[in-house]
Amino acid sequence: MRHHLYFTLLYVSMGILPSSCNKVLNYIKDFVKTNNSEVNIVKAYKPYRVTGVDLTLEEAFTRLIGVKGEISWKSFKPKDFVDRPEIIMVQIDMKTNRSDSKPEKLLIQYLVNKNSKSVEFYAAEKNGKPIEKVMVDLSIIGTQFPL
Repeated sequence: MRHHLYFTLLYVSMGILPSSCNKVLNYIKDFVKTNNSEVNIVKAYKPYRVTGVDLTLEEAFTRLIGVKGEISWKSFKPKDFVDRPEIIMVQIDMKTNRSDSKPEKLLIQYLVNKNSKSVEFYAAEKNGKPIEKVMVDLSIIGTQFPL
């Protein structure tokens, strides 16, 4: 692995990216996207303890998408908060691929304050259309309402 990483970095620095290095480069990109402190704060966040559901968001979303689903996590600086350097957006993109329903795309965003480590729901979409936070909450805490 170290050999591939070395040559990937060498080729990238020269502006050359052979196809054999794409896999390693994608691994590095995914690692950087998913292994930062803001993403980890949101993954570990437990917003439903009051309702008796003691799941982290990572556990809840993994259950929500099912075995065949896909989930990706990324963080970025939101345009609306450029004057607040401590605020970071964490976005979760999910695809459900359950055999009992049509595939759906879900996008959920949370704001993270890097200083206080607090997490706040920001927005959600289902198949590109906005959905209310209450629908996300109901789906996660296990009601029969589909997201």
